[in-house]
Amino acid sequence: EIVEKSVSQVRLDLPDRAARENNFFAADKAWSTVADDCADALNHISGTRLTIYRRLGLKDHLEAPLRLNRLRRETLDTMWQAGSDRKERLLAFLARKAQALGVPKMAWYDLMAPYPVASEGPRPELPYDEAVDKVVETFAGFSPDFGDFARMSAEQRWIEAENRAGKRQGAFCTGIPGKRQSRVFMTYKNNADDMSTLAHELGHAYHSHVLREQPFFLQDYPMNLAETASTFAEAVLAEERLKHSDSRAEQLEILDHMLNDAVAFMMNIHARFIFEDRFHQERQKEELAPTRFCELMLEAQKAAYLDGLAEF
Repeated sequence: EIVEKSVSQVRLDLPDRAARENNFFAADKAWSTVADDCADALNHISGTRLTIYRRLGLKDHLEAPLRLNRLRRETLDTMWQAGSDRKERLLAFLARKAQALGVPKMAWYDLMAPYPVASEGPRPELPYDEAVDKVVETFAGFSPDFGDFARMSAEQRWIEAENRAGKRQGAFCTGIPGKRQSRVFMTYKNNADDMSTLAHELGHAYHSHVLREQPFFLQDYPMNLAETASTFAEAVLAEERLKHSDSRAEQLEILDHMLNDAVAFMMNIHARFIFEDRFHQERQKEELAPTRFCELMLEAQKAAYLDGLAEF
C-alpha cells in the first residue's frame, strides 16, 4: 500500500521494526529528491554568514555565536570533552537495548523504538486531552503558577498540535512580544514521547511568560539558556510519572525516554555540532556538493556515537 505522509507524520517509534525501517528509508528516499535544493540552501546561508563575519573582522566562524551566547570557546570545548569522556555509559545502554530488541546493533531507526515488555502488551495510545491534563497537573504540583500557565495555554488554544498532512517536522515555541503571549507548534501522535515534547515547549513558553513585564530588550535570552526551562519542564514530568507509576512497562518506557534524551544531548547534538563546525571550515574555501554534505554528516555521526550504530 502506497501512502503519502508529511515529514511530521513519519514515525520511528513504532514497535514493529519492519515498519520503522520502511519509514526510515522511505523518508530518506524522499529527502534525496531535494538534496540539491538543500545543499544550495545550506551553502548560501553559510556563505552569507561567513561573508558578514569576514567583513566584521571575525576570523573564527564560532566567534559570533559564542558572543551571542555569552560563552567562551574554552567553556564550549570543556563541555563537549566532559560529555565525550562519559559516552561509554551510553554505549552500554545502546547495547542493552539492542539485546532487548533482538538485534546485534542498534540502527538509526531503532533509537526511538519502545523498550519491549512483551508480558504487558503494546503501549496504549495517550489522547491529547489526557496528555494536557497530566502536564497541567504535574506543573501545578511543582508550582501553581506554572500549572495555571499550562492550563491557560491549552484553553486559549496557544498550542497547535493537530496530526495532519503538510506540517513540518519537529516542534517549536515562538513568542508574540506585543501581546505578551507565546505559541507552540508540534504534531501530537497520541504517545508519551509527544506528551514530553508538549511539556518541553510549554517550558519555553513559560520562560517567556515570566519575562513578559521586563523591558523588550531584556526579554531576549541566548540559545544556551533557552533550553534550560524546557528541559527542566520535561524532567519534572518524567520524574513525576516515574514516581507514581506502578507499571513495570511504563517505568521502563519512562527510563528509556530519559536515557534516549541523554543520547540525544550527548551524541545527536554533538554530531550536529561536529558537522556544522567542519562544514563551515570547508565552506570558507568553496561550496559543497550534496555528496560531501552526506560524507561530513556520516563522519560526524560516527564520531559522536562512537561507532555505536549499525551501518546500512
